[in-house]
Amino acid sequence: DAAFNEFVGQNPTFLINNADLVHSLRVAKLQKILEKQDSMEGELHQQLEQVRACKEEMVAYYQNQLKEAARLKAAREIHLQTHLKELQKSTREMEVNLMWDLVASSESRAKEAFHLQQVNSMPIDREGLLELLPAHYFDTIRDAALAPPSNQPMTSSQEADLRQFQVDNAFLMAEVTVLQKKVAYQAIAAKKNAWVESVLCRLDRLTMKKLKLKYQRKTGVKI
Repeated sequence: DAAFNEFVGQNPTFLINNADLVHSLRVAKLQKILEKQDSMEGELHQQLEQVRACKEEMVAYYQNQLKEAARLKAAREIHLQTHLKELQKSTREMEVNLMWDLVASSESRAKEAFHLQQVNSMPIDREGLLELLPAHYFDTIRDAALAPPSNQPMTSSQEADLRQFQVDNAFLMAEVTVLQKKVAYQAIAAKKNAWVESVLCRLDRLTMKKLKLKYQRKTGVKI
C-alpha cells in the first residue's frame, strides 16, 4: 500500500490514463482485505466455539461437583439423623431403666427401713443390751454386770480393765451422740417423704409387677 501510494504520487497521470486498472487493483485489494477479515473472523469463531465448549465443560464439571457435594451432604445428614435417633432411643431406654431401678431400690429401702424401725422399737432387756456389746468386751462386761456386789478390793488387772472400759465408754458415748444427731436429721428428712415411704411399704410383689407393666406400656420401653 505504501509503495503503491508513493508510485501514484510520483506519477499522477497514471490514475488518469489507467483508471480501470487502478479500479481493478483497488477491487483486488478490497478482496484481499475481505478474505483476510473472513479468515480472521473464522479464527475468532473457532476461538469462540472453543471458549464456549470449555465453558460448557467447566459448567458441567462444577455442576457435577455441586451434585456430588449435595449428595454427600444429604447422606451425611441422613447418617447423623439416624445416629441421633438411635442415641435418643438408647438414652430414653437408659432413663426409663434407671428410673425403674430407683423405684425398685426405694421400695426395698423403704421396707428395710420399716423393718428396722419395728426391730428398734421393741424393748431390749438387760440380756439384749449385753448381746449388742462388742465381742471382745462381751465376756468381761457381762461378768462384771451380772456379778453380785462385792466388798473385796479390785485387783490391779481389774482396775486396768475398768479404766480401759471407762475410756472406751467415753468414745462410745461420743459416737452415740453423733449418731443420734444423724438419726434426728434423717428423721426430719424422712417426715417430708413419709407418704412415699408408706406407699412403697405397702407394695407387694404382685403390685410391683403390675406397676412395672404399666410403666413399660406408658414409656414404650421394655425393662
